[in-house]
Amino acid sequence: MGCGNSKNAQVTEPKAAIKPEDNEQIPPTDRGPAGDSARRSKENSILDKSILNKSLLNQSIQKSPLKPIQPIEHHLGSIDKVDEAPRMIQSKPEATDLALSMAKIPIGTAAIEEVVKAIKSLGNLNSLDLNLDSCKIGVGGCEKLKVLSSVKFEALKLNLNSNEIGNEGFQALIDLLTDQENLKTIELCCNKNMIENEAIRGMAQALEGKGGNLEDLALFFAQNYLGDEACKDFINILQNCTSLRYLILDLRQNSVSAEGLSAFKTAFDPSSQMVELTMALAGNVIGGEGLLELFEGIGNLKQLRTLRLELSETKAGHDGARGIGTLLSQLEALEDVELNLWRNFVGYHGALGLAEGLVEMENLQSLELNLGSNFLGKEGSFLIFQALTQIQSLRALNLDLHENNFIDDSATEAIAPLLSGWSGLQSLELYLLGNEVSGRGVALLSTSITKSCPSLQTLSFDLNPKLQASPPANRSKEISLAQTKKSKSSSRCLLYTSPSPRDS
Repeated sequence: MGCGNSKNAQVTEPKAAIKPEDNEQIPPTDRGPAGDSARRSKENSILDKSILNKSLLNQSIQKSPLKPIQPIEHHLGSIDKVDEAPRMIQSKPEATDLALSMAKIPIGTAAIEEVVKAIKSLGNLNSLDLNLDSCKIGVGGCEKLKVLSSVKFEALKLNLNSNEIGNEGFQALIDLLTDQENLKTIELCCNKNMIENEAIRGMAQALEGKGGNLEDLALFFAQNYLGDEACKDFINILQNCTSLRYLILDLRQNSVSAEGLSAFKTAFDPSSQMVELTMALAGNVIGGEGLLELFEGIGNLKQLRTLRLELSETKAGHDGARGIGTLLSQLEALEDVELNLWRNFVGYHGALGLAEGLVEMENLQSLELNLGSNFLGKEGSFLIFQALTQIQSLRALNLDLHENNFIDDSATEAIAPLLSGWSGLQSLELYLLGNEVSGRGVALLSTSITKSCPSLQTLSFDLNPKLQASPPANRSKEISLAQTKKSKSSSRCLLYTSPSPRDS
């Protein structure tokens, strides 16, 4: 299958010098007020690098236009310019695509009404991208959006993050969706809006019988009041959308448990043509058992090329990590994977199960893997490196093993010889801060990377704040991973820059 691995590739136990003790104990988490403060500080830092922080909404790139269009984009930066928005919109009466951002401007209900009327006046409009993030529009502003019900959209993107709309305001969006028959793309950003389970049930009812044409669905509901009942309604939406190819579902920092995720076991049909899936569940107390049910459902998506899972602080444990390994080995078409398992007590045995799945990925080209603060030990970390160096197709790697993984110089001595397997790697980001690697270990890894990776164009190497490794001297071109990495199924960027978790 493509430029894959040898069928003889395997994960082997590390040498006795770094093998874990039979009675290995995992250190406890931080406790008390001081520990909580440190945890929130670290959590904010991790979310800054989260898979959901790729770009702002108004920088999103369409995979393919619905028809030849000349979009007009007005990104308004002050109250005075908001007053000009209706005239600016009406100056392009033939526009079929409109992208308009008024984010973080407290524009008020009256201004929303005028903007919506101007949008409605565009007789040829079939695609709308409206960013009202943190505009304080409230329920009244949402009510004004219902005027757009008469416009028959093919693509509708609404960013209403942090507007305190609640279920009452969300009902206006439900009414808007109810009258849409031609939608191929829906993106709803409704993070931090006090939305409860009943609102999702209403959305499922509004989309019933209308999902046959829908190909691209992105639903952002982080930091609301959603629980297991909402999960069942999300599943009803997915089962109704039989033509989906791209899906984002963001439920971070809600109240989803294993019971809610268990319903996802039947959410994805084996005949699905989905090629790109992003699910964000960070901060929900789920556990390994619940995640296994989710992974069983995702395992039906045999056409997936891109998979992103944001699972930090979900109590995945070693069972969840092993489940991910099994899932990765089943999805043979995967080329691009982003996996955040920060602070999940994966441990040695979880690392072993994950490594056994990674080594089976014959078509993987790009991987972002965050296993920070997971008590892997030097032996578990060795297994991860061993698996990754056997993926011959891999071209871009971001590996984060920072903090509380107990990697020391003896681990770097075992890892360094493995790196010859990265001869085809073009981009590498490696994070080992907060471990026990000395200057000698840094030098050993740096030298090994320089010698083993002749194709490397980008190197970010961060092991110890006092001991920074310099990039190889023979690299004349320094470019970022974001520039070298391209989505295989689309050029789309994710749409939400997250606020600090639990900051209210």
